[in-house]
Amino acid sequence: MDINITAIQHPSTESITAYATEELQKNFEKLELLTTTLLIIKQDEKSKVFHVSLEARPKGGDPIFAQGEHLHDQTAIKEAVKKLRKQIQKYKETHYRSEQRDTVNFNLN
Repeated sequence: MDINITAIQHPSTESITAYATEELQKNFEKLELLTTTLLIIKQDEKSKVFHVSLEARPKGGDPIFAQGEHLHDQTAIKEAVKKLRKQIQKYKETHYRSEQRDTVNFNLN
């Protein structure tokens, strides 16, 4: 799985990039269905809130998106990762169940 991280207007780009890479690897490295993950973190200048956009590309499928917002950068990343895990679970249930049903129906006929 390729991991791409972009930090925009972040005070410590290197440390947050290392943290984000670690979180993504810990949560998604074992999933063979993902080919690429893209994480963008940006801090709003006025509110100082961190906005995290996370995109994962499954093999042969449409991208899956999740977002997180928080005053702390690491918490915003964790929030986005948690939401993406839920999205991936739904994706797996939808796509893999339909394949299993097709296989079962095919075998019964």
